[in-house]
Amino acid sequence: MSELIVIGFIIALGGCIGSFLNVVIYRLPRDISLVHPPSTCPSCNTQIKFYHNIPIVSWLLLRGKCKYCQAKISPRYFVIELLTALVFASLFALYFIFGMRSFGIDGEFGVHTFLMGAWIVYLAHILMLSGLIAASAIDLQLWLIPLSVCWFITASGVTLSAVAGYVIDPSVMATLPSFEMVWRMSTIPPGEACALWLSMI
Repeated sequence: MSELIVIGFIIALGGCIGSFLNVVIYRLPRDISLVHPPSTCPSCNTQIKFYHNIPIVSWLLLRGKCKYCQAKISPRYFVIELLTALVFASLFALYFIFGMRSFGIDGEFGVHTFLMGAWIVYLAHILMLSGLIAASAIDLQLWLIPLSVCWFITASGVTLSAVAGYVIDPSVMATLPSFEMVWRMSTIPPGEACALWLSMI
């Protein structure tokens, strides 16, 4: 029973993060603040009430339409919220219920502490996956990935990996693309390409 309660909480948390990702997906490419103004209907610009903005549930209750102008709301909002909630819950179940805590390319990196290492790696993974969900959704719409999303994934991954004390196995470095390849395949300045390449290491 306690595990079900925790899973329910994780699903709710994932839905809330998914709701925020929808804000990121819509506003970030348009250079709109992620904090202000409050969420509005894209069609009638009416400010959305908090009880009409409950992750997953509100879209279903409103049948995918705006409460005020009845304009259709993209199913993307529902899909992103549900997907994020399922990712959060599935990863939590794998780590803490089914005991699959030994992840890593070299096959040797395992989480040995429940309260310390496992939570750090879980947090690192959900942050990375959240960033990838946002980047994928933006890419599907606009065929671009904001560099700020890449920096977020990089910063969170490097920081939490350092806290967890994880250093990548040297043999894995041979599978990573070279700096020259990263630079040539990207449209960003060489300095930023170098930073991204170093973060992969």
